Amino acid sequence: MSRAKRPDTVRLGAIDASTLAHRVASEMRDHLTRQARALSPAVGLIVSPAVDALDRSIIYRLVDSLTLYAQGRRELGTVSASECVAQLTPLYQSCMRLPDKRFRAPTVEGLATLEPTTELACVIIAALGREQMDGGKPVTAKEVACLIGVDRAYLTILANAGEVPGAFRVPGVRGLDEWRFKGKKLARWVGEKQAQAPSGRVAGGAS
Repeated sequence: MSRAKRPDTVRLGAIDASTLAHRVASEMRDHLTRQARALSPAVGLIVSPAVDALDRSIIYRLVDSLTLYAQGRRELGTVSASECVAQLTPLYQSCMRLPDKRFRAPTVEGLATLEPTTELACVIIAALGREQMDGGKPVTAKEVACLIGVDRAYLTILANAGEVPGAFRVPGVRGLDEWRFKGKKLARWVGEKQAQAPSGRVAGGAS
C-alpha cells in the first residue's frame, strides 16, 4: 500500500502525560510570575509556586487527565473531555504569545480549525474525538488520525481501501475532510490500533 509522504501530526502514543502536563503547568507558572514581577517583585515571589506544587495545579491535572483519556488509558469519570478543554483553554489563554509554540492552547472558537502540530493540540483533538466516538457520534478524519497516530492523508488511504470500520463519506465534501467514522466496531479498531502503535513519528511519515 502507498504511504503518505509527510507527517502532519504528533504521535499521541509518544506523549508522556505527566511530562507534558508538567511542562504546560511550568509555562503557565513562569508566565504568571513574569507578569506579577512586572507589577511588583514581592508579588512575583508570592505567585511563583514551588516545583513540586506544579503537579497539584489545575493546569497539570487537566492536561494529564486529557492525555491519558485520549490515549485510552484512563476514563474521566463525571467530567467530560469537552468540560476539561473548556476549563483548560481560558486558564492557559494568557500564554498564547509565549515563544515556545509547543504548549500553546487554542481558543474555544478555534478548536474546529485546530491542527495536530503540537503535543497539546494533538491531545485536545484526540480527547474530543474519543468523547464523540464513545458517545456514538461521528468522528472526523483528523480526530481518528490523532487517536491512532497516523496522518490524515494515510487515514484517507485506509478509508478508501475499506480498512476503517464505520467509515462513510460526507455528501458534497471532497479531500481529507470528506470522511466520517462511527460505531462500536470503530471504537474497538481504534483501541486495537492504539495498543499496537509504537512511539515515534506518525505512520505514513518519514522516520
